[in-house]
Amino acid sequence: MSVGLIAAATRQWDAVVIGAGPAGALEAALLARRGLAVLLVDKAHFPRPKVCGGCLNAAALAALQAAGVGDLPWQLGAEPLSRLQVSSRRRRATVSLRPGAGISRGTLDAGLVAAAITAGVVFLDGVRARAGLATDQGRPVHLSRGSEQVTVQARLVVVASGLGPLPVEDADQLPATVAPNARLGAGTSAPHAPPQVPPGVIVMMIGDGGYVGLVRVENGALNVGAAFDPEFVKAAGGLGEAAATLVEAADAPLIGNLLRSLRWRGTPPLTFRRRILARKRLFVLGDAAGYVEPFTGEGMAWALTGALALAPLAAAAATSWNEQLQRHWESEHARLVGRRRRLCRAVASGLRRPWLTALSLHLLRVLPQLAAPAVRAINAPPRRLVEL
Repeated sequence: MSVGLIAAATRQWDAVVIGAGPAGALEAALLARRGLAVLLVDKAHFPRPKVCGGCLNAAALAALQAAGVGDLPWQLGAEPLSRLQVSSRRRRATVSLRPGAGISRGTLDAGLVAAAITAGVVFLDGVRARAGLATDQGRPVHLSRGSEQVTVQARLVVVASGLGPLPVEDADQLPATVAPNARLGAGTSAPHAPPQVPPGVIVMMIGDGGYVGLVRVENGALNVGAAFDPEFVKAAGGLGEAAATLVEAADAPLIGNLLRSLRWRGTPPLTFRRRILARKRLFVLGDAAGYVEPFTGEGMAWALTGALALAPLAAAAATSWNEQLQRHWESEHARLVGRRRRLCRAVASGLRRPWLTALSLHLLRVLPQLAAPAVRAINAPPRRLVEL
């Protein structure tokens, strides 16, 4: 369902969700299914391109299944994924993954928003939102589209706005600490994947300044996600040149030429931590709740798992807020996401040492089963998801 800004301001909303990425769209749908009046807002016009690796790992697929939309990626034409091919310093190894899916964020996000609308959510795109200060009854949310500005009233606000500053007036009460060595995220796409990126395989190339991941998504298109040291991008002369330089060093000159020709998008620093994830009548969800460099779709699993875990707490908060809900959400988020992020942080640390990566690839070529414990840990859904 869609309404104009004026019409939105005439209603009392149980929940306003800011940000229509996977976490925000799924959260909105879950709350609407519980009978809440939900407004979902995003500053972009949908469908829209998004910087992301384009992978849903087994944990992310399990979260979608638990949310009742497990068939959605396949209905949208996702490509099945089963292997990871890693290259560094002219060494290469391939490991088996639990089944995943390759799908662009533009397609997936639009599909999740459509599912939310079907559940009864009202969606406004191309609208900027900023949550005001809390009252005993809720929070005002200021909306603007061009010269048009309105304020809506919400019993609860969920902020799933992704990386970057929070669109909240008391954001200083929700501070974030950026890691001093945080890399920049980058991404691009092409209508057709080259033969060097075979179906069913995530191709990952690691170098001194970062890494590039390539995967086939719906309709045989190419999705590219990368993480670079800022100094490496500056020295290379831009994101496209940085990607091309890195993959050419991994002995992939044809892919390098392709990446150099594409239009790239960047992100703020990837790795940051937010210790406080809630204030009165407000929860922070998804990438906005903290992030580290992800691995084979793990970032998507964090977002979707978090949305599932928050739904019952958010539904209760929309009825009657209490501080225990804040503490419960921070504890639950740490339990579901914290350990997995620590694992990805360890992997990311290893990727910053190409000599160590090259040695690991040599060992994996000889003993590919060495990768099995990490693959199981990254892809396994939290036990609680199976019970939802």
